[in-house]
Amino acid sequence: MNHLGDTNKMVRDTPRMDASSHDDGAIWETGCDIERELNAASKERDDALMMLGMYRMKSDEQKQRIKRLEEFARTIENDFDHDEDAHRYGTTCRVCDAEDLLKETKAKEAKL
Repeated sequence: MNHLGDTNKMVRDTPRMDASSHDDGAIWETGCDIERELNAASKERDDALMMLGMYRMKSDEQKQRIKRLEEFARTIENDFDHDEDAHRYGTTCRVCDAEDLLKETKAKEAKL
């Protein structure tokens, strides 16, 4: 005894219309077209929701990374000394760079 049923039957892409008892030609075909569009829209919606979830996860990861970088910049700003040679010769001072970065961050947050 086969529990799968008739495996020779073709599965169509309009199971609701195939299950209906109305077969009025043009109306039935219109119903099939509408069902196909509904199936496509449902798949697009599901795909969009999945992508939204992925973007939210990436966004949260990026926010955490930015927070860690800002904490590191605060550590440099607060715990490091200015590089006097850098100031004298016009090269990069890590403390000044950290201060500039944190000022930019505060300015951007103020705009939001």
